Amino acid sequence: MHIHGADSSNDKLPGPLLDGLGDLHRPVTTKSKQAQRYFDQGMRLLFAFNHKEAVRSFRSAADDVHRQLTGAWSRADVKLDLSWF
Repeated sequence: MHIHGADSSNDKLPGPLLDGLGDLHRPVTTKSKQAQRYFDQGMRLLFAFNHKEAVRSFRSAADDVHRQLTGAWSRADVKLDLSWF
């Protein structure tokens, strides 16, 4: 969705981590402290009715986890036995 006059650079990931939004914390299953911070920020922004920035925070959390997984898989020596398939 494009809003006329909106700056598309605001949609870049990762988004900023903001201070002063409160202390709401909802644990998620991740080892990434950065992803947890983005998720908590997204929840705070959601409750503050800043839905666009909330979505960007959630996308930033997912992007952080994805980058970590991609890095782990690219370093792994994975061998699959697909003979049963």
